Amino acid sequence: MKSPAKIKILIVFFIFFLFSPPRSFGLISLSQEEKLGKRIFRLLSQRVELVQDPELIAYISEVGNLLLKKGVKHKPFDFKFFLVRSPIFNACSIPGGYIFVNTGVFEDLDSEDELAGILGHEIGHSLRHHVVKQIETVKRLQIATTALTIASLLLGGPQAGAVISYTSLAAAQTKLLAYSREDEKEADTTGMELLKKAGYSPWGMVRLMEKLSQKGDLAIQLNYRYLLTHPLPPERVSYLTFLAKKFKKKGRRYIISPDKFYFKRMCIKAMLFSSDLTDLILTYKELVRLHPDPWNQYTLAMALAKARYFKDAEKELLKAIKKLPQKDYFWLDLAELYLKWGRYKKALFIIKQHFLNGKEALILSGRHLSPWKIEEYYILGSALEGIGDYQQAWKVFERLKDLPAINENPRFFFSFGRVCTQLKKEGEAHFYFGKYYEIIGDYTTAIFHYSRALSFLNKKDKIYKKAVLRIKDLKKFE
Repeated sequence: MKSPAKIKILIVFFIFFLFSPPRSFGLISLSQEEKLGKRIFRLLSQRVELVQDPELIAYISEVGNLLLKKGVKHKPFDFKFFLVRSPIFNACSIPGGYIFVNTGVFEDLDSEDELAGILGHEIGHSLRHHVVKQIETVKRLQIATTALTIASLLLGGPQAGAVISYTSLAAAQTKLLAYSREDEKEADTTGMELLKKAGYSPWGMVRLMEKLSQKGDLAIQLNYRYLLTHPLPPERVSYLTFLAKKFKKKGRRYIISPDKFYFKRMCIKAMLFSSDLTDLILTYKELVRLHPDPWNQYTLAMALAKARYFKDAEKELLKAIKKLPQKDYFWLDLAELYLKWGRYKKALFIIKQHFLNGKEALILSGRHLSPWKIEEYYILGSALEGIGDYQQAWKVFERLKDLPAINENPRFFFSFGRVCTQLKKEGEAHFYFGKYYEIIGDYTTAIFHYSRALSFLNKKDKIYKKAVLRIKDLKKFE
C-alpha cells in the first residue's frame, strides 16, 4: 500500500485538474484527450498491478484490435489493452484509448464472444468520449469529494479504504461517475456494431449482461464494482436482446481462437492472478482427490507452478496432459514451467520437439502471430538466454519486438534489454529498458534510459530517432 504522502500527490493532481480553467467537452481535442489519458495512466499504473504474462496480454490485445480493425475505419487513438491483477469483476476505459480488464472478469466468462462483448462495450465508451464527459461533469461538483472519489475508484478493491470509506465511496461513485443511461445505450450500440463487423456473436454481450443482472446487491458491493459505474437497469438487457435479434449472420466469422479448450485455458491462467494460491492449491488438491477430472489436475498443476512448487507441478501437469485433449498449448505450459524452474535445456527441448519441428531458425511471416505463438517464441528466446546463447536469443526477440500484441508488454522489453546488455549492445539495451519503464508508467527512469541510449547509438540509426521522439513525448508528462 502506498504512503499517505503519495496518496496526497494523487489527490493534488485531480484537484489541480479540477481547478484548471473551465472548457466545454466539445473544445477538448483528441491530442489533449490523449495527453490527459497518459497522465491518468501514469498515476493508475502506480496504484494497480498490471499483469505481464505475454500470452494473456496478447490475447486481450488481439481480441480488442480485431474489433477495431473490422469495426472502425479511422481510430481516434492508438488503443492499448491492459490486464489488471484483481479478483473484482471490473473493466474500464480512460481517455486516450486505454482499456483495462481485471483478471476477475474471466471467472464469469464462458466464451470469446463474451470477452469481445465487454471489450466492445468499453471501446464504445472510449470512441464516444464518455470518460472525458464524466470528468467534465464531476468538475462542477464538490472538489474534495470528487478528487477523493476518483482517486478511490482508481485504487479499487481493498486499497480504496486508504482514501475513503466504502459506504461513502459506493454512493459517491454511483452519483458522480456512473455513466448515464444514454451513455450506456451509446456504448451498447457501438459495441454491438463492433461485434457484428468483427464476426462475433452479439449474444455474447447479452449473455454477459444477463449474468450481471442476476447478481444481487450484496454481490455487487463485494465483487461487481463494474455495476457501480455501469448501471444495468432491466430495460438495458431487453434493449441488448433487441439489438442481438437484428443480427443476421453472414460472411466470415473472425475470432482469435474458436477452440473452446484454449479459451478455458486462458480463463484458468487469468484466475491464477486473481486467487490466493494457497487456498487454490488446497481446494484443487481436494477436488482432484474426489473428482480426478483432468481440468482439476491441470488447474492444480498451474497453481503449484505459480507458487513455485515446480516438482509437484511437473508431476501433476504431465498427468493432466495425458488426459486432456491433445493440444500443443498444454506442452507450452510445461515449457514455461521448466523456464521458471531454471531448467532451460528442458524448456528448449519441449519447444523444439512440439513447436519448431527441430528447426533452429525462427521464421515469422508478416506482423501477426497468434497469442500462443508469441508465448512460444518468448519462451524460446528466454530459454536461449538462460543457456547463454545470447546471439540466438537476440534474433528471436528482435523479430518479436515490433508485433502490435507485444508493444505493451513490459516483461518482454526488460528481457530484451537484458540480452542486449550481455551482447554489449548498450544503446539497444538502454532503449529497451526505456520501453520497459515507459510501459509501467515510470517516465523519469524511462527518459534516463532513452537519453543514455543516445550516447551509444549512431544518429542515423532508426532506434536513435525513436529514442529522441520518446524523450520529447515523455518530457511533457514528467
